[in-house]
Amino acid sequence: MTLRTTLNEPMAPPPFVPLDSVPAEYARNRVLDSQQAADFLNLSLPHFRRLYRLGKVPRPIKITERKLGWPFGLLNDFVASRTKAREAA
Repeated sequence: MTLRTTLNEPMAPPPFVPLDSVPAEYARNRVLDSQQAADFLNLSLPHFRRLYRLGKVPRPIKITERKLGWPFGLLNDFVASRTKAREAA
């Protein structure tokens, strides 16, 4: 990544760091947006939003007035609890 030399030159975006290359405690706290959370749960975005409105997925954290996010660890625990409930049935 190079530094910009003038104010008119756009800055390069920071590199994306995959979850498997960061320490586990950081990965659990990583915040996913709606699309990323839906992708993680293998759901379409409209269906994920529907489940959110019905209270059937974990509650998000409020990042800004209009932006919500889901901590990766919370979604991971949700999947684990659903898996355990399925195995117990």
